[in-house]
Amino acid sequence: MLCQLTTDLEELRMEYCSRIGEKCMVSLLERFGETLREFHVVRNCFEKCSKITDELIASFEMSPYIEKLTFNYVRSFGKKIHIHLAHNFHKLRILNLRECPI
Repeated sequence: MLCQLTTDLEELRMEYCSRIGEKCMVSLLERFGETLREFHVVRNCFEKCSKITDELIASFEMSPYIEKLTFNYVRSFGKKIHIHLAHNFHKLRILNLRECPI
């Protein structure tokens, strides 16, 4: 439903949405990637959540203007996250990876 908006978004914030997974987020990046400046995902540290992996970070090549990026309580990032962060976020000013074991 969100992908059907006719306006563009500059900020996308998903807080405590445990069922929104990587596939949904990639769809949002495909739709709004060119205009997004901020992307925030905050998970509940006590709840089992849909998996988010390094592949989502690789999908940010569709969002070249991201300046603020937040992932809180995402526990499924792997060893390649550093490579994807360095490769895809040339305009990044603020990075928050709180409680994400990397």
